[in-house]
Amino acid sequence: MQGAVMPATPRADRPTTAQIVARYLAGQPIRRIAAELDVSYSYVHRRLHYSGVTVRGRGGRRPAGHVPALDLDTEPTDSVTGQAPNTLD
Repeated sequence: MQGAVMPATPRADRPTTAQIVARYLAGQPIRRIAAELDVSYSYVHRRLHYSGVTVRGRGGRRPAGHVPALDLDTEPTDSVTGQAPNTLD
């Protein structure tokens, strides 16, 4: 079974690009905008793209001062020397 097909929204009932862009720039995710305006995800994404809006990466907006997760697969290094710290003192 393939994905659900949404019926075409009549042109007069479609949200304006300005409405979509305003919601997106206010922080709403594309999926929520699509659901609330009763249009497809791809319709919202295309409107943003054609408007020149830079689409956020998956996971949404990051709070100010967000620190990315640590990479636990690498050895820690001293911020001054750039070498692995001596933990056997």
